[in-house]
Amino acid sequence: MTKKYSVRIGGSYGTPETRSGSLLQNDPESLRKHQLIDSFVLREFLRVVDEGNEHRYKLSVAIAESLFNFETDLSDLLPNLGLIDGLAYPSIAAKKINANLTFHPRAFHRLYRPVACKVLAIEGVHKRIVAGTVVKSFVVAERKAKAVNTDGRIKW
Repeated sequence: MTKKYSVRIGGSYGTPETRSGSLLQNDPESLRKHQLIDSFVLREFLRVVDEGNEHRYKLSVAIAESLFNFETDLSDLLPNLGLIDGLAYPSIAAKKINANLTFHPRAFHRLYRPVACKVLAIEGVHKRIVAGTVVKSFVVAERKAKAVNTDGRIKW
């Protein structure tokens, strides 16, 4: 999955293949197993599930829950790696162009810091005609905060 859909965001963080190879000490059998697991997870997370068949998400949910509880013992190779903080996987709804991110609550609270705040109030419905079809949209009032303090307090 990382090979096909990840995006390199710069810096000295190597490609997924390089990181996997290094972590698995470039052992051919370990790399083959990793590829098999990666392909399986890719199929499960990219499975299109029709309405009424939501039970087919159970396996991907179980995989995610298992990964969130997976403890590693790789402190010699990768310091600061313990429990997995989050998962990123391609978004089916965005035609696999964007990623979905999910964080374990402990990681979210450790990492997340609000930097801006906006309040949107729906004040009404606006109707317009687009290509011969009546389309409803919302009339929205927007209010932006001046700042968000490091303690989370909002300055209006």
